[in-house]
Amino acid sequence: MTEKQVKIGNELIRLIDVTKCGIESIEKWIAKSKQPDLSSNNCEYDRDKNYNLTICEQKDGSGNSLNLSRYMGNSRMLEIIRDELISQLKTYKTDLENL
Repeated sequence: MTEKQVKIGNELIRLIDVTKCGIESIEKWIAKSKQPDLSSNNCEYDRDKNYNLTICEQKDGSGNSLNLSRYMGNSRMLEIIRDELISQLKTYKTDLENL
């Protein structure tokens, strides 16, 4: 294996680990948002409890950010992001195997 391949392999391993962590976190969040809130009088659109979805430039939340504050639909967006992460994970694993 060349030095370049080792570098690529190490990056893929890091991406695989980070992506697995992201999938686990998002699956927990999705499950939590699907638990009914029987104490709430919120309307149907408020029930997913995901009022604010924000993607930030920096890990600490600083820099530019995309703020998707709204009352419905963020649970579905989380499912789409999870599905994309699963797809990316498969690609990273395949790329690592093919090195």
